[in-house]
Amino acid sequence: MDADGPLDASADAVRRDQPALPSAAATLIAAGCRVALGIASRSRLQLDAVNELVAGTRAARELDELARQASEQIPCLRDRSSAYLRWRWLAQLERAWTLTTARDRGGRLRGFVVFGPHASTGRVSDLLALDEAAQRVLVAHAVRTLAASGFARVSLELLDPRPWSARAIRATGGIPRGSGPEYLIVHTTDQLRSLVTDRGSWYVTIGDSDHV
Repeated sequence: MDADGPLDASADAVRRDQPALPSAAATLIAAGCRVALGIASRSRLQLDAVNELVAGTRAARELDELARQASEQIPCLRDRSSAYLRWRWLAQLERAWTLTTARDRGGRLRGFVVFGPHASTGRVSDLLALDEAAQRVLVAHAVRTLAASGFARVSLELLDPRPWSARAIRATGGIPRGSGPEYLIVHTTDQLRSLVTDRGSWYVTIGDSDHV
């Protein structure tokens, strides 16, 4: 992982109909998460747990706007709308996923993180932030919460083309680990082929797969 380059799980492309899984691009060791704890405690961002998302509410509209703003930073970003987040995470009654948002001092939404237990580890299953500070604080919060629940290891799978992303993950104690498999893009047009087959265009988390 390049501290100043894109966070990369070494994927050639992402299959849109059956999205595959990047292997762990970063593993956060909860037993040594003093860095993450310090980041969370010094944060000027407000963190709030979201238990439900109702269409048309302020929370839903703000998450939709967050996804729109992120799409201006990232060429290839899969659905992160409030409707998708409700269906993908909050409606999974058999799983204990936690959705937490981060706001700046002006009340503006800067990002969200989804995390919870998965098998014997803690998992950051989805993440989207507009800036380095928000991403750093959100991941640190997830690590702190999962560590407090007794997880010795927290995993995050992330492919992110933005140059500050790897630095933000390193700041929380993230250790790069593994390389992802190759992926297959299907049903693209000639005009978009060069874009969608460039791994530097994509933002992918494990939530974009069917592995969680």
